[in-house]
Amino acid sequence: MKKNVLIDEGDFSYTDEEKRPLGGAQSVFIGLVNGLSAIGCQVEVRNRCEVEFSSSFINWKRLNY
Repeated sequence: MKKNVLIDEGDFSYTDEEKRPLGGAQSVFIGLVNGLSAIGCQVEVRNRCEVEFSSSFINWKRLNY
């Protein structure tokens, strides 16, 4: 299993796509996370999200800096 780490300065979370309209870059970012996890990759995301998310292949956490 490959592990991918994605870091972004955005303040959106994985679940925001269902809650509010997102910009194109945010939607593409979430699509990339979904695509990587669909082929069995472990995906670690760090950004300024308000809501953290975890599933079998996705671990989306707040980046504190």
